Amino acid sequence: MNRRARTVAYLEAFDRDTARVRDLKEHYERKGVSNKELRDRLTIVLNELLEPMRQRRAKYEGNMSPVREALEHGTARGLPHEPEWSGLAPGASTGILAQSAVPSCLVR
Repeated sequence: MNRRARTVAYLEAFDRDTARVRDLKEHYERKGVSNKELRDRLTIVLNELLEPMRQRRAKYEGNMSPVREALEHGTARGLPHEPEWSGLAPGASTGILAQSAVPSCLVR
């Protein structure tokens, strides 16, 4: 599959404007469409898809404590209280996401 065909496949997968994708695809198959035109459209489509995720990330980026709490809560629900396989002394298990286990890039 060549580069243009892959870009068209991505547009078919992610672009909600199916009529526009159909037109681009037909034009591509008949005369060819420039890589730039396809890439520009794909860039717009992917940025529109990612924007809500970027906004949610920005919302939590400045305040990681709710994120850390949610992860610790989920970890506590998913693991036995003191897993035998952990190698920790009884009572020593503080969950996978103990403060020291949080990567420094996530801590502000």
